[in-house]
Amino acid sequence: MASLQSYFLRFLLKRTVNWNKPLNEVRDFHRSVQTKEVVPGGITIKKIDSPNFNAEWFVPQGVNFSQTLVYIHGGGYCLGVVDANRNFVLMLAKFLQQPIILLDYPLAPENPFPAALSHSVNLYEWLLKEAKFLPSNIGYIADSSGCGLTLATFQETKARGLGLPKFQIFMSPVVDLTRSGKSFVEKTKKDPFSLKKGFFIDDNYIQGNDPANPKFSPIFGNLLLMPSTLIQASEYDVFLSDSEMLAAKLKDAGVDVSYSLWKKLWHNFQMSYTLLPEGKRALNEIRCFVSSYFTT
Repeated sequence: MASLQSYFLRFLLKRTVNWNKPLNEVRDFHRSVQTKEVVPGGITIKKIDSPNFNAEWFVPQGVNFSQTLVYIHGGGYCLGVVDANRNFVLMLAKFLQQPIILLDYPLAPENPFPAALSHSVNLYEWLLKEAKFLPSNIGYIADSSGCGLTLATFQETKARGLGLPKFQIFMSPVVDLTRSGKSFVEKTKKDPFSLKKGFFIDDNYIQGNDPANPKFSPIFGNLLLMPSTLIQASEYDVFLSDSEMLAAKLKDAGVDVSYSLWKKLWHNFQMSYTLLPEGKRALNEIRCFVSSYFTT
């Protein structure tokens, strides 16, 4: 049963959040709700010095630094939610007691395809070749369209003959920019973050290219040998079909998949972990999944 907090929060979000506006107005809204940065005790922030991507490392004191997580944020490739998500990822580093790299990839429409993908691939290659990490000591966490960017990254790096990370964790994945899933229609009245035609923000990244191309919609690409995967799906998510299709296709490709469906919750509900008991439970599920692969 969904918590009372989830009912109240979804009611509030549906009446205060409107994504069906021009991009500049959506960006202004995101900037207006950003909170002051909170760096948990014991976390060191390290800027990664590379000309090929922008990223920071959030490192808990005394952790095993031979392994690391990478966080790829969502936002339809055009919202700078790396700032909005910063506190969330800082908290995750503390909560999971794991180093986490937060990638700040360039945003569309100022930087359309392939800018985000190029920076993401560059970061992974840097981890292997410059930072000397073993693929088995790397795990990825992503939300929303960041999940699609993560999968597209691994399809590209696999094609280059590079080993893939140990695991990937997807929260409310968006991996089909053709929007072929039935949930895109069926859940519009349920999800506070649904979009109307004409306001699909990821169009700023695609810019007239074929959205079925696996570089945009990796669900249609090669999923063989992908890392072990945890998918956290939400019943009221307009992108629920993406989660369902991805889980099925990964299993068909022989990938080890853990799938959890969170009843009566919405896209990226995990971000509201301070208000939702379900958010806290979802983070505990992530911690258990990470600890099954990484030591602390």
